[in-house]
Amino acid sequence: MKNVLAALLFSVTAIALAADRPIVVYSSYPVGSGPDAFVRQVIDSLSKQTSSPVVLENRPGGNGAVALASFNKVAADGHAILFTTLDVVPTMPMIYGNSELIKELKLLAPGFLTDLVLIAAPSINNIHDLQQAMKEHPLYGSWAIGSSSHLYGEQFVRYFKIQADHAAYKDFTQWYVDVSNQQLAFSFGTIASGTALKEAGRIKFLAIAAPKRDPVHPEIPTIDEFIGSKSGIAGPVTGAAFYINKNTASSVEEKLRKAVISAVQGTEVQQKISALNYRVWNANSKEINKTFEDNLIQYQQLTRQLNINLRQ
Repeated sequence: MKNVLAALLFSVTAIALAADRPIVVYSSYPVGSGPDAFVRQVIDSLSKQTSSPVVLENRPGGNGAVALASFNKVAADGHAILFTTLDVVPTMPMIYGNSELIKELKLLAPGFLTDLVLIAAPSINNIHDLQQAMKEHPLYGSWAIGSSSHLYGEQFVRYFKIQADHAAYKDFTQWYVDVSNQQLAFSFGTIASGTALKEAGRIKFLAIAAPKRDPVHPEIPTIDEFIGSKSGIAGPVTGAAFYINKNTASSVEEKLRKAVISAVQGTEVQQKISALNYRVWNANSKEINKTFEDNLIQYQQLTRQLNINLRQ
């Protein structure tokens, strides 16, 4: 689905792109999700300082592969930006058996960071309830094979020495409905995507997957607090970022980077980040690249340790 969000003209000092072609932001997130609300606000802010038409293309599916495939078909001339999860770089080679999909990918600008939260049905009040639910319904969900949600979930069932299958979902709505109906014993999701159903009494936030409590939601215990012991359960950094083709002219890339960062750091987007319960990702290029390198190492270690076959 194509949504033309803005159509303004670049100033003489802005990016020199063809005036009759839009900048297309390919998003791997479905319409109506938290990341979708975030990127729409970014594009709205971006359109005020840039100039060609700015178009959003929602291409969910394949843990980012569908959006990435569309992005890769566009010439490296600055007219295409990819917005997707931090999972995409480490998981694509593992899932599809080669690195062709990501070989031209380069980080453009940070998006946001978020902590995952352990989600279950409203009837689950403590760890003993959850253990019983896991035995009765040995199935947990995530948004994709190889996602951080999947890795946290697999560590969780292994910690309790319970055999449970993993179900990957493309639709967040159905995923949480299945948790609410206890067809899934639990899942790890984001506060942003689950808040509406939580407030409606359909699901419950049990614990946050972080070493300390979230200052915005201090009522949610950490995993270790919820379990009552040091679990050692940890996972890669979760969030989203903007990417570009690495063959894009450096002058165009730098101006696009400055424009996107300026939009992300603007008041409207910062307010949206706060409203969605995401964390601002203020980091320089060196820090961001280290995050990506550390994530890659942790994905490789966890998939080997947990013996997860991503090519299911």
